[in-house]
Amino acid sequence: EASRAGATCGGSERAAASRPSPGNKTAGPSRKATGASFELNQRVLARYHGGIEWWKGRVTKVVDGPTGAWYDVSYDDAGECERALPAIFLREDPDASALPPGLRVEVRYRGRHQWFKARVDGLSN
Repeated sequence: EASRAGATCGGSERAAASRPSPGNKTAGPSRKATGASFELNQRVLARYHGGIEWWKGRVTKVVDGPTGAWYDVSYDDAGECERALPAIFLREDPDASALPPGLRVEVRYRGRHQWFKARVDGLSN
């Protein structure tokens, strides 16, 4: 098992004793995810340090191992990250856009009849 203390994740150091701020905390789904798989850059909820609370983040690395996949997660809060998390500590983020950035789409500008080719840039409120 990979050591989590003092590890680097996505090129930035993680402080072992710090936690993400409560502003990014959210209640995770109640169902268990067994056999789940996640993709690089996918928005997720993760259990920081294996705790009971779920925190928003993004998968920064996927490693397929003999006992299953492991994931590095960069949390939304101040560059915090963890390495080698098993899938049981991750859930899909229900707030994440169903359309990933970079996806090519066709849209109707302001609901008009003409369709235009476009690319998803991000999620706006």
